[in-house]
Amino acid sequence: MSVGTADPAISADFTLEDLDGRWRSPYAAEVFPGVYGVDDFWLRSPFWGIHFNSYQDAACTHRLFELIITGTFELLRPSTVIPGAREADFSRTKVCLRLFDPGVIAGAPG
Repeated sequence: MSVGTADPAISADFTLEDLDGRWRSPYAAEVFPGVYGVDDFWLRSPFWGIHFNSYQDAACTHRLFELIITGTFELLRPSTVIPGAREADFSRTKVCLRLFDPGVIAGAPG
């Protein structure tokens, strides 16, 4: 079913299984000045997860921290803002932060 766009390939008619997959950053991107990150994001209905690694350099030789978040998701109604998109609800069931850099560790609370 089309949502009124000129491109018939853009449609909000897709299933959870259509979204199953894994996406990884092809290179470390500068996410903050002097901080580079690599994302590894996956969907496997009804679960999702992201594994983010942060580095002090674009060559990824000095690791700062890693962040792992997992949870569940469900598709909701078609978006009223973005044609061809669907609303979704992502919940978090686990969050893990591991620090590697002594400077980051020293600045952490507790």
